[in-house]
Amino acid sequence: MSNSNTTTTTLLITREEIDAECRPCTAQDALVNRCIEEAQNLDIIPAIGADMWLRLLAISQGETDAVAQLLWEGGIYVDTCHNSHIFAGLRKALLYYSYARVVRASGGVSTRFDFVVKADQYSDSADLQAKTQAYNEAFSIADGYKAQALAYLNTSEACCKRKIVNNRLSVKKIGR
Repeated sequence: MSNSNTTTTTLLITREEIDAECRPCTAQDALVNRCIEEAQNLDIIPAIGADMWLRLLAISQGETDAVAQLLWEGGIYVDTCHNSHIFAGLRKALLYYSYARVVRASGGVSTRFDFVVKADQYSDSADLQAKTQAYNEAFSIADGYKAQALAYLNTSEACCKRKIVNNRLSVKKIGR
């Protein structure tokens, strides 16, 4: 067995795709690529499993796999109860997970004094509330797209083999 790490470091999207199809993204490529890799390894692969991830990598290399292609690009599928569903695809989820991680990681520099935003020769403290809000919004959108993709894997007549659950829990306090 090979010790190659290429299956987890192959990036299935680019900064340009995030910028064009998700939200404006002008961060440095090195940062964006790290965020894409984190999103793939922490948000996508654990949710769909290594076997399906390898199938997605294969279609990115030109192989034909109708189930993986529909999972990646989204579209229309019929569930085991013969109901039709439309979903955006796992690619869209990866775009938003990656963007959320870029929002969280970019725009600031950790110094010995504070985490600051470098706009010019002066530094300002990062507006944590605005940054957190943008991160949470993008992450929630990504969770929604991933939930649709997992529903496809769980209920589609073509690929309903095992039960896959979403791995993110959100708890909100109501009241005081």
